[in-house]
Amino acid sequence: MINVLDRPYVEEELVETVEPIDEGIESIDVKKLLPFDWRKLMILGVSLDDAKRIAINLIVREIVPVYWRKLIELGVPINEAHDIAEAIARYDAAKKRPNHEQKELIKRYCPTICRAELWRSKLLLA
Repeated sequence: MINVLDRPYVEEELVETVEPIDEGIESIDVKKLLPFDWRKLMILGVSLDDAKRIAINLIVREIVPVYWRKLIELGVPINEAHDIAEAIARYDAAKKRPNHEQKELIKRYCPTICRAELWRSKLLLA
């Protein structure tokens, strides 16, 4: 498993290592990041609530650039792609529902999100 605590410049590394969608599978396996163990943070003296929040934020920080890149490669404007990528990443990491604005963006770019293989059927139903 990737240890996100040991990688301070995560975003730069991910953007450089992700391959274009049409050339194959990207080089990072996002599913491996999801079970990040927040208890490692508690060993360092972080409270339970803070440890969970920090772990979720670290996971989202790893995932967002990957999702963002997929979306912009398919033509979604940069700012909107970031908002959509963050909403999907937060849903994947913590089952957090998107806010109203994010839901509207997801609805507007639904076909593109599907082509990027980022669609989560329960995302809008949650």
